[in-house]
Amino acid sequence: MAHVDQLWAGWRAEYVMRAADQSRQRRSGEDVPVCLLCELKDQGADHYVLARNDECFVVMNLYPYSNGHLMVVPHDHHQNLDDYPESVRTSAMEMTATATHLLREIYSPDGINAGINMGEAAGAGVPGHLHIHVLPRWISDAGFITTIANTRTLPETLESSYAKLHNAWPPQERV
Repeated sequence: MAHVDQLWAGWRAEYVMRAADQSRQRRSGEDVPVCLLCELKDQGADHYVLARNDECFVVMNLYPYSNGHLMVVPHDHHQNLDDYPESVRTSAMEMTATATHLLREIYSPDGINAGINMGEAAGAGVPGHLHIHVLPRWISDAGFITTIANTRTLPETLESSYAKLHNAWPPQERV
């Protein structure tokens, strides 16, 4: 048997177990507990919520692909983009535009990934509540450990990323 290196990421255990339990509950037709994103909509800095308006909020991803990984989340719980009224879709896009501007300003990335995964089969970690991922990307961010070990190394803490982005967010929406 080939040698397999282990990289411990115990901080993800709670998320993985919670997601697995909710997935099993959905498949068996059971009621799923309150949505994680619904729980976050009224939270503040202690939950890494950066900004909020009447229809959406922006929160840092606790399990980021890169530093500065944000999620723009409508307050209402719907899975599909077309389930939301135009005002919410517009608000979400405006917050996404602000997020991309600030990520470029703060992190100077080579590009930005912004995307929506609608439904579990599309890769949505929270399949019932639409959200937009917004994250900076660099040409050089596919280093040895990412390419060979399928592992990301994040050079900045969530607290440091939060402070930078929170301070730069427009005051009228800042949490």
